[in-house]
Amino acid sequence: MSLKAILSNAVDKAMAALDDVPLTISYYSVVTGGYSVATDSINVTETLISCQGIKYKSKVETQDWKKTELDETKILIAGSVFSAAGISPKEDDYMLVEGVKYEIKNIRPAPTNALYVFVVRAV
Repeated sequence: MSLKAILSNAVDKAMAALDDVPLTISYYSVVTGGYSVATDSINVTETLISCQGIKYKSKVETQDWKKTELDETKILIAGSVFSAAGISPKEDDYMLVEGVKYEIKNIRPAPTNALYVFVVRAV
């Protein structure tokens, strides 16, 4: 069994073991198409993926002219969700969690894309 398969299997089992902790997440994959002369707009296609994930907040320190602590919201989603749907997460995508829309600020994939950590911001 490959390392990718082992890690993906471990993440899937960990998510299942969490039982009712994960939230239902509506993940929207956004693909921008070509320009339509007829409608004078750019074609956008959204693909909805319903999946389970974990949302949490963490503290991050910034080092500009003044040291500041910020709260960051992160969402964890198993990589198998995306490979099964045949998509790759992008920062143009967005999520709905408990009725709140979140824009993706940063994506941090784990090795072999077994798990994705999304740094998000509520809109």
